[in-house]
Amino acid sequence: MEKLFANRALALCAIMALAMVAFGGFIAMGEEDLPDPFTVTVTDDYETATDSMGYVGTVFNFTFTDDLGIGDNATWFANLTYKLFVDDVFYMDFEYIIDGAGNYWAVEWTAAEAGTFNWEANITDENFGDNFVAATGMLTVYAMPAWTGTSEDLSTLEDTPLELNLSMEFSGEGITFAEEAAPVHLTITKADNWTFTPEADWNGYELVNITATDINGESVYNIYNITVDGTNDAPMIEYLMIEGVQVDYELWNYTWVDETDGNMSEFRNVFNLTFDEEGNVSFMAYATDIDMDVLEYTLDMGDAPVAVDNLDVNETNVTIPFNFTITGDEDANGVFWGTMNITDGTIWDIMYIQLTIEAVNDAPTATGDWDATYDIKTEEGINVSASGTDVDGDDLTFIWKIDGTTVVEMEYFAYNWTEAGTYNVSVEVSDGTDTIDIGYFTVNVEVANTAPSITLVTAYPVGLGILDQVDFILKGEVEEGADVDLSCIAYDAEGDTLTYTWTNDQDSAWTMNGTDVVVPTADLQKGLSYIFTCTVSDGVADPVTMPTSVIKIVEKDDDPSFLEACGLMILIPILIFIVIVVIIVIIIKKKGKKDEEVPEETPMEEEMPIEEPGMEGEMPMEGMEQPIPEELPVEQPVEVPVEEPVAPAPEEPVAPVEEPVAPAPEEPVAPVEGPAAPEQPPAPPMPPQ
Repeated sequence: MEKLFANRALALCAIMALAMVAFGGFIAMGEEDLPDPFTVTVTDDYETATDSMGYVGTVFNFTFTDDLGIGDNATWFANLTYKLFVDDVFYMDFEYIIDGAGNYWAVEWTAAEAGTFNWEANITDENFGDNFVAATGMLTVYAMPAWTGTSEDLSTLEDTPLELNLSMEFSGEGITFAEEAAPVHLTITKADNWTFTPEADWNGYELVNITATDINGESVYNIYNITVDGTNDAPMIEYLMIEGVQVDYELWNYTWVDETDGNMSEFRNVFNLTFDEEGNVSFMAYATDIDMDVLEYTLDMGDAPVAVDNLDVNETNVTIPFNFTITGDEDANGVFWGTMNITDGTIWDIMYIQLTIEAVNDAPTATGDWDATYDIKTEEGINVSASGTDVDGDDLTFIWKIDGTTVVEMEYFAYNWTEAGTYNVSVEVSDGTDTIDIGYFTVNVEVANTAPSITLVTAYPVGLGILDQVDFILKGEVEEGADVDLSCIAYDAEGDTLTYTWTNDQDSAWTMNGTDVVVPTADLQKGLSYIFTCTVSDGVADPVTMPTSVIKIVEKDDDPSFLEACGLMILIPILIFIVIVVIIVIIIKKKGKKDEEVPEETPMEEEMPIEEPGMEGEMPMEGMEQPIPEELPVEQPVEVPVEEPVAPAPEEPVAPVEEPVAPAPEEPVAPVEGPAAPEQPPAPPMPPQ
C-alpha cells in the first residue's frame, strides 16, 4: 500500500510539473498564443478570427477550448477562472460549458456602438492569485448603412437642375452610390453631389432609386420622387423670310462707348437688313412658344429715318408669321439700329435689327433767273445766273449751250453776240453722275446801231479871190469882213437821219445847225483864232465830232505878195490831185461795200451815180461826168499829169471858175438829204484828160 501510494504521489507530482511547465509556456508565449491544450476563439455573425469586425448590435462569442480534456477534472482546475476584458475594463467571466463534443469556457459580448475595441482573455488562479493572459485581439464595429435623409419627395423648376448631397442622405462606412435604373427625363451628373438636370422645357415627375453600399458590401436604398414644376417659357424668334429666302440671325459682339462707363460691349443676336435709299424691305418674322401662348410682335426702329408698317395682327395662332415693311425716308441713308420684340405677355425675346440704307445718287435741282425771251443788239450781251442744290452734297456744274453747243460751264451765263439772229440758250446742271435740263430761253439779236462817221469837215472863207484863198490855205487866215463857209460830210450805216451841230472854241454859247453853214462876219472877231467843231448824231448812238483847222481873223490886206502868188500857182495842182485821189478811194470803198451787200452784180452806172449831195442841177466837174467803169484800176488816177496846169498864166484859169464847186469829194459815199450846199469858192480847172 505504501508503495502504491508512493507511485500515485509520484504520478501526481509529474502531472503538476507538467501543468506548471504548461503555464510557464503560456506566459512565455505572450498575449498572442496559448499552449496547445488551450485555444481562444472569437466568433461573430460573419467570421471566426482573433481580430474580428461587426456592426452595431452584433454579438461576439469568445470561447476557451480544452483540447486535453483536463478541464473535466474539476478537482485540479476548480480554482481557475476565465475573464474577458474589453478596452481594459472587465466585462464578464467565461462560463464553463459542458458539451458532449467537448467542454469549453464561453462568454458573449454585444457591440453597442461603432468603434474599435481591444479585448483580452485572462486565466486567473484564485488559489495563488496568478493572472495569465491567454489571448488578446481587436474588434472593429461599424454602423450599418442607413438612409438618413429628411424627405423622399424632391422638386425643382422647369429647366432648373437639382443638386442632392448623398452623403447627407445616407450613412455608412465607405459607402458608394448607384441608381437602380436611369431616369427618362432627367440626366444625372455624379460628383460629390449628384445633379439631376431636366430635359429642356419638360415638366413632370420621375422616381429615382438610389442604393448606398458600404465597404463590407452592406447596402441600403431609397426611392426619391423628383418633381419638375412647369414654368412659363420665353417665346423665341427663329428666323426671317425675305422674298422667300430665309435669313438667320447672327451672334455679334457689339461694342459702343458710354458717356459714363466708357467702352462697353455685349453679345447680340442680330438680323442684318439692307435696301437702297428711298427703298423698302418687307419680311415675315417666325417665332415659336413652347407653351403655345399667343404672341405679340413689336418692331422699334428708334430714331432711324424710316416708317414701319405692321401688316398682321396675330391674335389666335402662334405659328402664323408676322409681316413687317420698313420704308426709308426721302434722301435718308446710313446704318441704323432697332429691336424686334416678341412677348407672350410675360416674357420677351429680343432680336436686334441692323438696318443699312445704301446711298443712291440724287439728281440735283436748280432754278434759273431769266426771262423767256431777250431782245438785244449785236455786240450787246446778257448775264444770266442759275443756282442749284444737291442733297448728296455733290459739287454742281452748270453747262450753258447756244443752239446745242456748249459755250461756258459756270453758275452764270455771260455772252456777247456779234451777229444778228435768233438763238436758243439752254442750261443743264450735273452732279457728276446725273445731268438734268433746268431751262432755256431765246435771244433775238438785231444789228446794233453804229455811230455815224464823219468823212470830211471843211472851212473856207466866202467871196475871196484866188489870192485870198491861197493865202487862207497857206496861213489859215481870213481877213476881217469875210464870212466863213463850214461844211461837214458824214455817213450812217443804218441810214439814220443825222443832225449837225457846230460850235467853236472862242464862244461856248455859239452854235449853228446844218450840214453846210455860213458863219457871218459879225460872229467873228479880228485877232482871234477859231476852231470850229461839227458834232454829228443819229439820235441813237453816241455823237461823233470832228474839228476844222484853225482859222485866224486878220486885218484886211488888198496887196498880195509875189511869194503868195507863186505859192498859189504851185499849191493849186497839188490840191486838185489830192482831191481826185480821195474821190477815187471813196468810190472804190463804196463799191466794195455794195458788192458785199448785193449778191448780184449791178452795173456801176446804176449803183453809184457821181453826184454830190445838194448839187442837183449843177454841172459836174470836168472829168467826173461819167461813172468810173468797174474794170478801171485803182491806180489809174495816179497817172494824171500834175505839171500841165502850171503852164498857162495864173490869171487865165481864174475867169472860168466863177461857180462854187463843192470842196468835199467824198459825198458820193453816203448821200445825205438836206439843204443844198452853199456856194463854194472857185476851184482851179481840172487838168485835161
